[in-house]
Amino acid sequence: MLHSQIRHSNGAIIARASRPEVGWLSRRSKEDENMIQVIINACNGTLTTNYIHGETNSNRLLILHAGRHDAAIENYAKYYTDRDVQFMDLPDIHAISRSARMFLATNPAQCENWFSQLTSKQWLHNLSLLITAASRVVANVDQHNRPVLVHCSDGRDHTPQIITLAEIMLDSYYRTINGFQILVQREWIQFGHKFGDRCGHGVDPNDPNERSPVFLQWLDCIYQLMMQNQTAS
Repeated sequence: MLHSQIRHSNGAIIARASRPEVGWLSRRSKEDENMIQVIINACNGTLTTNYIHGETNSNRLLILHAGRHDAAIENYAKYYTDRDVQFMDLPDIHAISRSARMFLATNPAQCENWFSQLTSKQWLHNLSLLITAASRVVANVDQHNRPVLVHCSDGRDHTPQIITLAEIMLDSYYRTINGFQILVQREWIQFGHKFGDRCGHGVDPNDPNERSPVFLQWLDCIYQLMMQNQTAS
């Protein structure tokens, strides 16, 4: 499990990782379990006590899985105490590629019902899903003082998208040029986002299994946030 964490001003932590696993032959992975507990303990007792459906929800880590519902993930999660698991149902990199190709092929000058055609390409819908996922992180960290662990398969695509969008929403420093540069360096470059493969500049630029406009999608999300929050500092 690759891991990093960012402490919010209220003491709650945003952490990222590759997909936590059970051990060989479905045995428990004590290393991953210990890492989860470290994340919870790192909040130093600053977490609020919430009441959901009449039950105390104190110090519970939110594990935010970027992908679709997965029974295997729910199964391993039972080994991690004081946690909730939520699935954001984000499309995989292949669906993002298909959506982008259809979006680029839509010509408003040659299409009478351009807006409905645009909607059918799912590009804007997928942007909305990403921003919703980041907003989920923000709400839990900022309003409920809960630690959040975000992960997808290898932690290099949807994970940096969600983490960085949340940080931009939470901290005005990351809305500056210097802060934005640090965010890209720390969360995208240092964690090994495959820019060459995803952008088509790698050894096989046309490999359909690797090429996907993940970073471009993230930039479009930032543009949408800027347009919707033009008075934000």
